[in-house]
Amino acid sequence: MTKRNTARKLSSFYFLFLIICVILFFIILPPALYSWLLERTGAQLQQTAAALVSHPDIYSCSFRECAATERTRDLLETLDEQNGSEIWLVNENGRVMMNSRRDSLVAQTAQIPNFHSFVRDRCYWITGNFYGMFSEKMLSVIAPVTVTPHTTDLVILHFPLSGLFQFREDLTEICLLTLVIFFLASLLLPLAFYFLCYRPLKETLQIANDCATGNWQELSRAPADNEFGTLQSNLAYLARQLQQSGENQRKFIANISHDFRSPLTSIKGYAEAMLDGTVPPASRDRYLEIIRIEAERLSSLTQNILLANSFQEEGGMLEKSVFDINEILQLCAASLEIQCRKKDLHIFTDLSFYPQKVRADKERIQQVVYNLLDNAIKFSYPHSSIHISTAQKNKYVFISVKDHGEGIPPEEIPKIWNRFYKTDTSRNRDKTGTGLGLSIVREILRAHGQNINVISTQGVGSEFIFTLDKAD
Repeated sequence: MTKRNTARKLSSFYFLFLIICVILFFIILPPALYSWLLERTGAQLQQTAAALVSHPDIYSCSFRECAATERTRDLLETLDEQNGSEIWLVNENGRVMMNSRRDSLVAQTAQIPNFHSFVRDRCYWITGNFYGMFSEKMLSVIAPVTVTPHTTDLVILHFPLSGLFQFREDLTEICLLTLVIFFLASLLLPLAFYFLCYRPLKETLQIANDCATGNWQELSRAPADNEFGTLQSNLAYLARQLQQSGENQRKFIANISHDFRSPLTSIKGYAEAMLDGTVPPASRDRYLEIIRIEAERLSSLTQNILLANSFQEEGGMLEKSVFDINEILQLCAASLEIQCRKKDLHIFTDLSFYPQKVRADKERIQQVVYNLLDNAIKFSYPHSSIHISTAQKNKYVFISVKDHGEGIPPEEIPKIWNRFYKTDTSRNRDKTGTGLGLSIVREILRAHGQNINVISTQGVGSEFIFTLDKAD
């Protein structure tokens, strides 16, 4: 509804603009053209009159005695043909002594009524029928010719206003034709708006609606190569992230329910068995130990969830210090010696003899190393080995933990950093894991501004490599 209203409003505004332009055109342009033509023609005739009164043939002729020669008449007729105005020579008594048009209704020696009312000492122009001497309106230019200081004769030029009206109509038609062409060309603007803005906007809104309704299949269409295409790509990306977030949330709930349900079931079962007397006294200690182990598992799971959330939501609170990373690696390897003996694993270290100083949160990095080594022990083949090494390059120290075990399928590598990821068959055999170890490792290293990468080959093993800032 909103989209259609927007298009209708824009269309209505555009056509209203065209109508207003047409109305203003016919209201303003004709009077403006007429005024401009009148001023322009009056100025041109004034120039002609000024040149005429100073012409020797006019200045030297006797207006009083009507002694104008044929040479003067030829001059007037020539000027008449050039500018289309009827030219009079009028003496000081207001009598027409010569007319440039022989067939004019105003004959020579005609008397101008109220002559002295418009005699002035400068050239000017007026409009009208010139005191009733013409049947149509004229533009009359009156220019004085001073023969002596006390004698004033006149040169009067009459131009029919009908010629101005016709000229105005011709100009109006040309302007109207130009306006029509302009309006037709302006139709390209709505077309350009439709194809460049409105239609991509509709597609973008459709993508937004698909996101809102969960219609993910429609988000796979290729976007346009413009700003709207970028917006559509971002919307589709956000939609896919929302979809993935929803799937991750469902997996999170399913995994955490499974991981909590298993130890809780054991605790509940053994506790009830001891309470109802079905467990013999000799076995009570063994069952209590099982309950303790499952309780510790629940405690560890809860702590790991809280730790992962703290790093994801707040970035984690780090207490950085300078310490020897080689020492941390050796301590973690020693603490996992019992787990290694169960599978007959050997840990080999390739560490420098001198301290490898780094700047980081010692306790968090110790947790990173412990999680990586614990992960390597779980998925190494029995009777194999685990290699730990450090290397310094530029301002970083590279730490590597490499095992010889089952490896990770290439398509599964991006997923191992997700919380509770234990979907592959090999990891499902690990009943004690929470699926949070690698997720916590990545969050801790991200909080330090560091990276971790994995190189893995199925049936050969995996190598995890992360970096730390070298201490100055």
